[in-house]
Order: sequence, then structure tokens, then C-alpha cells
Amino acid sequence: MNAHKTYWETKKIKEDLKNQQNVSETTLTSLDNDIEGIVKAAINECAESLIEQAHDSLDSGRKNELRTSLKLSLNKLANRLDRGFNLEIRFNKPEVEFNEEDELVSEYSEEDVEIYDKIKNHCDNFNYIEACENPVLSLPESKEEIEKEEQENKSNSRKKAKKTTRKKIAKK
Repeated sequence: MNAHKTYWETKKIKEDLKNQQNVSETTLTSLDNDIEGIVKAAINECAESLIEQAHDSLDSGRKNELRTSLKLSLNKLANRLDRGFNLEIRFNKPEVEFNEEDELVSEYSEEDVEIYDKIKNHCDNFNYIEACENPVLSLPESKEEIEKEEQENKSNSRKKAKKTTRKKIAKK
């Protein structure tokens, strides 16, 4: 929710700056990159959190497969929200029942009710936001696009490491 709020605030600032005539195109492009970075970081954090909550018996290959699927699904959702799609979440409150000995007899636990309350509170704070005229996000929506992006990030990290090493050697 915090990432979503930051995303919309930054996007609104970008739209306001765009309407001013003295703001360069590079500044606007930089803001687009920042906005996309906010969303990517939030999606990665969300996917990792969900994977951590997954059953411990999952092997690393299965976890990686789930991580990729989660990222793709969340990227698709984020891209569509950025283009003005509306999302409505509906769910029923889990009923928790106890017997006379104060033992849980329902299929839901008290933790389920706490999770419900947490989601409900988020949904109550989640209002429709008027979409800005131009979408910003272009997150990858296929496995190949994600793999390509990860390869580019690894390549860029290696280039930065080599450049830093060269600078250190040159200073000596």
C-alpha cells in the first residue's frame, strides 16, 4: 500500500511538472524510471514475502518458478492499474467457532480473522485514483522478458564492478 501511494504521488508530481514549460524531457524520463523502480521493488518484495510464506517443503526450483509467476502476475496487474483499470476486492469474513471447552471447531483460525481485518483495513483506505493521461509503466509480462531484464541487470552490475576495479587500480 505504501508503494502504491508513493507511486501515485510521484506520478502526479510528474504530470504537474510536465505541464510546466521549463522542465526538461530528461527530468521527466528520470521520474518515469524512478516510478518504475518503485513499482518493481514493491513487486519483488511482495513476491519474496509470498514465497517465504509458502510451504517449507518446496524445493528451490519450484520456489523460483512460483517467484517468476508471481512477478508476471503482479507486473500485469500493475500495468493495467497504471492504464486506469479498476480493481474491486470482495471477500467474506471467516467465522470462527469455539465449543464449550474453548476449543476451535471451525475451519478458520483466529489468525485468519486477523488477516481478514488487515486486508479489510487496506481495502477501506484504497480509494479510486483518477488515472493520469499517460501510463508510465511498461513492466515485463512474459517469462522471456523477465529473464532478459535479469540478464541485463547482471550484465550492468558486472560492468559497474569492472569500472570500479579499474578506478581503484588507476588510483594506486
